Amino acid sequence: MKRLSAIFVTTFLTIISASNGTDAAKKENELNPAEKWVVGRITAGEIANLSEQFPEQRDRKLSAKFVQDLLTGNLTGVEPHRNGVRIIGAVIVEPIDISNAQIPWEVSLDHCQFSNRAIFVRANFAGTVSFQNSMFEADANLTA
Repeated sequence: MKRLSAIFVTTFLTIISASNGTDAAKKENELNPAEKWVVGRITAGEIANLSEQFPEQRDRKLSAKFVQDLLTGNLTGVEPHRNGVRIIGAVIVEPIDISNAQIPWEVSLDHCQFSNRAIFVRANFAGTVSFQNSMFEADANLTA
């Protein structure tokens, strides 16, 4: 009987653990409203001007993972248009590191606010890259 109880408890904990892992992965892949809007604009070949769409700065936050995955082409189910990634007015609070990444399109992150460190060392951009009027509040390394 004790052995049967131990098997039941182990099975139950395994199921709960797997369920929690799936929920965490699902939550990690969820995009906030600003990120969903950016995806729509970028895949249509349009400029994603977050300042116009989301007047409140707090609503213009993009996660560092979202930006990294978008720039490198690793955002599941998203293929940027040949016009590249053009974003205006984003707020990126987390540290962002795109060191040594291959960026296969043009990139404009203009009038954006980087609240934490931003590292783009040896990132290889296939096209032009612009950070025009962007603000870096912490360490920023944009050198090739």
